[in-house]
Amino acid sequence: MHDEKKSGPVIRFARNRLCALVKPGLAVDSTTLLARMLDKNVKLGTLTPKADPSGDYAFEVFPRAEVVKPGAQTELEKKALQLTGSASSAPPPADHTAYGWHVSEGRPDIFLTYCTNAQLPRNALRISSFHRKVRRFWRSTVSHRDRIKSGESS
Repeated sequence: MHDEKKSGPVIRFARNRLCALVKPGLAVDSTTLLARMLDKNVKLGTLTPKADPSGDYAFEVFPRAEVVKPGAQTELEKKALQLTGSASSAPPPADHTAYGWHVSEGRPDIFLTYCTNAQLPRNALRISSFHRKVRRFWRSTVSHRDRIKSGESS
């Protein structure tokens, strides 16, 4: 729109990173996050895409996973439990955030959400939260994809 003279320039005034809330006892770090997300025994939770931007961002990770592991996008899209963000989502108890509540109830083992959403449950429930892990994965897959497009080997 700016190029068409229909608006002013786009200026970023806020941003939020994506993080993985991980249930206590599930061994996950930045090197194993994708493998754990793809593990058939691990339940993956997200917010609802199109109903909540965090769900949209979570689903944007999946095509990036495809670059690293063929077939990952389809597998992640199928297994993602869209637990919050829509009008039909179950509301959490008054003293919990939806994300921490779902993890504490065992619905997902890993929940992809904004890092700001992860902070309160991590503090309140002692849920492992890997700040920047999703971002590092995202950045590394972009770098890997760009090398593939430019013809470099990995």
